[in-house]
Amino acid sequence: MIFKTEIRDVSIAFLALVLAMQCLAFGDSHSEALALVQKAAEAQGGAAKLRALKSAQISRMYITYHREQSERPEGPWVFTVSSNTQDRNFEHGTVKTFNASARGYATSNWWDSTEAFTFKTVSLATPEVAASNTDGKFQPGSMASVQDAAESLALGPEKILVTAMDAPDLHLEPDAEMHGFMQNVVAFGFKGNPVRVFLNPSAKVVTAVEITRARPYNNFWSPWGDVATRTTFGQWTLEPNGIRYPRLWQVESDGRPDTSMAITQVRFDVPWEPSDFKVPENVKAQFKGRARMVNDVPFGNQGNPPHELAPGVVKVAASWDIIEVKQDDGIVIFEGPLSSGYSSRVMEDAKKRFPGLPIKAVVTTSDSWPHIGGMREYVAQGVPIYALDLNKPILERLFKAQYKSFPDALAKSPKQPKWHIVSSKTVLGTGPNRLEIYPYRTATGERQMMVYLPRHKLLYTSDLFAINDDGTVWLPGFAQEMVEAVKREGLDVSNVVGMHYDLTPLEKVEAAIAKH
Repeated sequence: MIFKTEIRDVSIAFLALVLAMQCLAFGDSHSEALALVQKAAEAQGGAAKLRALKSAQISRMYITYHREQSERPEGPWVFTVSSNTQDRNFEHGTVKTFNASARGYATSNWWDSTEAFTFKTVSLATPEVAASNTDGKFQPGSMASVQDAAESLALGPEKILVTAMDAPDLHLEPDAEMHGFMQNVVAFGFKGNPVRVFLNPSAKVVTAVEITRARPYNNFWSPWGDVATRTTFGQWTLEPNGIRYPRLWQVESDGRPDTSMAITQVRFDVPWEPSDFKVPENVKAQFKGRARMVNDVPFGNQGNPPHELAPGVVKVAASWDIIEVKQDDGIVIFEGPLSSGYSSRVMEDAKKRFPGLPIKAVVTTSDSWPHIGGMREYVAQGVPIYALDLNKPILERLFKAQYKSFPDALAKSPKQPKWHIVSSKTVLGTGPNRLEIYPYRTATGERQMMVYLPRHKLLYTSDLFAINDDGTVWLPGFAQEMVEAVKREGLDVSNVVGMHYDLTPLEKVEAAIAKH
């Protein structure tokens, strides 16, 4: 009995020693990390000056790469050139953006205060609400802006070192190579998300800041789960108040570029009026009413109810339309957009519409991020996937995405996709609603497919182009590629329909192209 007691006491003592050593190690890690951050603060102008900053007004020019809807994942990417001024008010906890102008690849003029695109718009975002004020008229903004505002205030170059110094879980991580040499790395948690700060061991300034988090309110980024976004800084300039500030920013997510930014002017502690940041209470209420995650977007459009394109072929209109096709042995869905939750609602709707039939397949015809955002749910439910050969890599990357913050069905129970890779004409099903799937293989339709229903002489054109309300074609050159693909495949088409437009005679599209 005495022997057993001694063993137990020794075990408890050993465990206490291990815990003490772990605490000591963490304490050393925190102390070392804090020392590095303090040196970086001194190199930037001093911790006291950084803490005392009430605001920073930055004017900037930048290029945004629209990877989510470019022709191919590897680039070149569609981009927009923009400029604006942003007030980051740390005392008030508000980000205010104004004097904005932009010009994209498809615009002949700048979108600025003289154009109808933005008017004289001022955008506001706080940790609680986002709104825009256009010529005195307020409108609620997006929850994505709220998340971005919170991160820019705490993790931007003005306050990142203060945020790190105040983080109770600040600790060292292994050095990492950037710019050809090893960087010191410190880390901490921000709103439950891991943050890493890369510090130049010689100059001591911040090389980069990286946060890994989900973006559940962003249509483009929510499908990718928890994504690492890294902002790299350069061209540190000594400003008149003695603070060094980076005039060059490079933002990357998932290892690919998002934004390249040049800061053209910096002003600190600019006077402001409380009214400059005030959002009306009714707009705050509207914001709360519309603040929902992409995963919670309702299916369908009450103003445009589902309707038949042909017997057993139903289109459900929404921001990203769905087509449900009844075949003798099951239902085929065209597209898996937005989110896993959205796809779950699509499948429920299709089963109610055609009771007793299983979901036999989903056809995904494009690689645009909002178009494939819900494809993970089809993998989770074991639904066979018909996808273009060129799009398999991006879909595989989507299916392997980390969903730690908001796990979906595939994250909770991983499965392998049931692939049907389309490289040439592929037939799906039999009977009156037999489908034929064709890769476009055209210049802009490289990553898209068209789906043909021979019995109905109906062609689904994916997202290659759209029909405007006045009957003109948006991107007529792209529509011409569809016409050429139809001729190439020898298809007898009477009507066409797309993700973003309704049933239209092919001859009407051809006439619009000819007029253009």
